[in-house]
Amino acid sequence: MNDPSHSAAAPPVTDSRGPEPGATWSRSTRVLLLSLPLLLVFLLGELTGRLLERYAGYLPRRAASYAEGNPFLRTALIPGKRFTSGPFRVDVNKLGFRGPDISVPKAPGTFRIFAVGESTTFGWKGIHSHEEAWPGVLQAKLRTAYPGRNIEVVNAGVPGYTSIEQRINFMLRISHLQPDAVLIYHGNNDLTWSWVPRIETNLVYGRGESIAPPSRLARLVDHSYVFMELRSRVDLFSRSSNVKHDAPDTTAIRVLGENLAGLVDDARRAGAKVAIGTFAHGLNEAGSPGQFSADEKALGVPAVGRWFEFLDPQGARRSFPIYNAMIRELSRAKSIPMSEPALRVPQTPEYHTDW
Repeated sequence: MNDPSHSAAAPPVTDSRGPEPGATWSRSTRVLLLSLPLLLVFLLGELTGRLLERYAGYLPRRAASYAEGNPFLRTALIPGKRFTSGPFRVDVNKLGFRGPDISVPKAPGTFRIFAVGESTTFGWKGIHSHEEAWPGVLQAKLRTAYPGRNIEVVNAGVPGYTSIEQRINFMLRISHLQPDAVLIYHGNNDLTWSWVPRIETNLVYGRGESIAPPSRLARLVDHSYVFMELRSRVDLFSRSSNVKHDAPDTTAIRVLGENLAGLVDDARRAGAKVAIGTFAHGLNEAGSPGQFSADEKALGVPAVGRWFEFLDPQGARRSFPIYNAMIRELSRAKSIPMSEPALRVPQTPEYHTDW
């Protein structure tokens, strides 16, 4: 007699746990869910950038919003442009200078001063409007001191300009606007010419192409604080990867001095008086290599090699006093008045937003 337990088929084994979570999800659903953490981090970065801009003075690199490429100057402010970012406001007049419009021809009795320089004249971090930049402050003080005079101080500073661009700027634009006086304040950007190969040739032909109008992608990036920050980091990294020097480039400083002397002559030929200033900075000129004070660390001095293409922090420390000595000698040789921000402005974070 057969045993029925051996003749009957065994029942199938079933998994009571059911299918794995997500096993039935489509591929697009899986990609979306896996992307959620990255999306949340991106949104958090965007929110953080906007809060820092509004409440902590963070100013992202959005110069393309009020500047454009120029075949003679590489870049120039866009005439009539008004740009607002959090508490920061940039008003460009119809002639392409930061600040209110000026009359052309000049109104009778007006004493017109042009302040030429770089971002330190234009007004960068911490400067919320043209009234707070030093040309605006100077105009207010002069008008208070001389209430019977019509005094204008025109802010001709542009972020990124060296004295090379400003000399061209003077010849092409400022000289035709009846300047009575020109105030020159350059330094930091000029020293980016340090150790540029074949400087006397490159100074004539330029180190790069004209800055082109922003592409559609670049304009799209300018709407994202995260992408703007990433773009800035990539740009700084490319500079920091160059071979750096820890000594001043005396050839570059000599050539820059000759250019500034030419700017003084150009201004005088246009009938303008000229004054010049040494350049204030936050570097400890006597500092040892690799050693930085608390103030220098707060001002970002250890990272200056990311800005200067061929100078390391020690090279920058040694270059500024030689550049300022060149300014003093130029003042004596040309018999022009000179102010001393380099000696009068304390080298502390209260007076600088960076080095």
